[in-house]
Amino acid sequence: MTGPQLSLPKRLAARALHTALQLTCGGSRLEVHEEAIVALGWRRFLELSQNAFLVLKMLKERYGEIDAQFIIGIAAMWNGCGYCGYGHALTGALLTFRDHGRLHPLDPHVLAELLPLESDDAMVRLAELLADDRDASLRRLIARMYELRAGRAVPETTDDHVLDAALQTWTWYVECSIVVGLTIQPEDAFCPGHRVGRDKALLARYRHARASRAVVAR
Repeated sequence: MTGPQLSLPKRLAARALHTALQLTCGGSRLEVHEEAIVALGWRRFLELSQNAFLVLKMLKERYGEIDAQFIIGIAAMWNGCGYCGYGHALTGALLTFRDHGRLHPLDPHVLAELLPLESDDAMVRLAELLADDRDASLRRLIARMYELRAGRAVPETTDDHVLDAALQTWTWYVECSIVVGLTIQPEDAFCPGHRVGRDKALLARYRHARASRAVVAR
């Protein structure tokens, strides 16, 4: 699809990035990287990738690794991107399962159910999903991020500026995925930029636990 529009050096660079992510994170989608480079240009792609890394670092330092992943996942979902939305939600869910032995209420399949909803309806559902006291901080942050996104608030506090940075970064960063990112399925999600995705045994245990809970819920 996008390959013929890439020069040979850029195509090789996309393949190198794809291979590196497969080795370090356990998964990748070559066509997403190719489409990103075509849509953004090589220099802009690198700039946005570096900015995304810095924003993720800022989120992790302020809110911890797990909530940072879910914040990015929700920000990406609001922009229609399953590629980033599902991937970061899976990362947060795997870290929660590994570190706390708990199935987090958010995961790629849950985000897939939220994706087609009207924004306000999605927020109502998110509040229901995150009603547990253990998720109170994430619930508050996502609610505030939604107010900022909807233009019902302007950034005032440090938290506001951090959340707004996540919104803006993943608004720019997912422009490239309007085709591929929208067609990815939640079961094909992987952990972008995180080594937890390489732990296939953990992933298998997580999926088994999730499936078992779904059977019990029926």
